[in-house]
Amino acid sequence: KEDIIITRNGTKIAKLTAVKETPSVAQPDKVYEKASEYSFDGKKATYEEFLVLQQESDERYEYIDGEIYLLASPRT
Repeated sequence: KEDIIITRNGTKIAKLTAVKETPSVAQPDKVYEKASEYSFDGKKATYEEFLVLQQESDERYEYIDGEIYLLASPRT
């Protein structure tokens, strides 16, 4: 329901805004996605699913209370 400002090193680089419906006329400076693509049914991940993800990926993850978190590596 509220705007989310994305920053990099203190500089605003993007703004996420909730919209009720996709406009009929395309706007080249905006990207629209359907909320249903990101639906969450309340299901928690199992530890076995976490282990499979960890084995198949080079990224680092952490498993806490059924939720999997990506551990961002520090960058220079």
